[in-house]
Amino acid sequence: MQLHQKKEEFKEAEIQVVVISFESIESTRKYLRDTSLDWPVLLDDRKILYRYFDMGKVGFWDLWGFQTWRAYLREMLQGRFPRKGD
Repeated sequence: MQLHQKKEEFKEAEIQVVVISFESIESTRKYLRDTSLDWPVLLDDRKILYRYFDMGKVGFWDLWGFQTWRAYLREMLQGRFPRKGD
């Protein structure tokens, strides 16, 4: 299940979702247009939060494990293919 599909659950639990983009402002704007995302978005193109939370220390399989591959496959079967960021 995708994150946005749990929106009502988050609301009931009083959880505020905030999206953080590490891309440029232009790439982030394009992403927002493409996804119609309605959560607040913070731009951290200098990756301050990325470093603060040691996100660079995540292993390959932590990012590209079974769940990630399954999600990409599901999207591709629906005709939505991943593309490189701008």
